[in-house]
Amino acid sequence: METNKATEIKVILLRLGISQAQIARELAVSRVSVNQVVNGSRKSRRISAYIETLTKKKSSRKAA
Repeated sequence: METNKATEIKVILLRLGISQAQIARELAVSRVSVNQVVNGSRKSRRISAYIETLTKKKSSRKAA
């Protein structure tokens, strides 16, 4: 993910009140892994898909 994309994701998660640590706990992975995926230095389909699900919820709420 690009820097702008990473920033956008961080802002959405912040607005939703969801931390990267919370995502890590829910997925049983390390906080470092979640952070690396968000910042684009690591790839994980499972983490990316979960984050995408969370961010799409935000988009849906915004549109409603």
